[in-house]
Amino acid sequence: MKNEKLQKLNKNLYEVSEKQVKNQRDIITNEQSEQHLEEISRKYRRIFDRLFCSWNKDKEFVNWLNMANTELLHHNRKVSFNLENQREKLLRERKYLNELENDLYDQKRSLLREVK
Repeated sequence: MKNEKLQKLNKNLYEVSEKQVKNQRDIITNEQSEQHLEEISRKYRRIFDRLFCSWNKDKEFVNWLNMANTELLHHNRKVSFNLENQREKLLRERKYLNELENDLYDQKRSLLREVK
């Protein structure tokens, strides 16, 4: 009976470990996505500034450029917000998985003490 419980605990620990590995990969991917977004945003701002300075005498183009800039900034904020929410969710999941792992190890230690 205790051997079955021990096997089940070991299986659960293995599953938690697998989830932790996936969670860590997802966190790294999220961080890379945030870095890429920042890099793209910096490049976009430089291009926009160059275009704006070069074409500021053409009012129609400047108006179009300002509208396009507003749309891109809105989209950038939306993507950034989604990445932040995803990061927070992944960090909460990591905390939960760590706590679950600790609980399972505590149960395993208790079970092993009972066996002795």
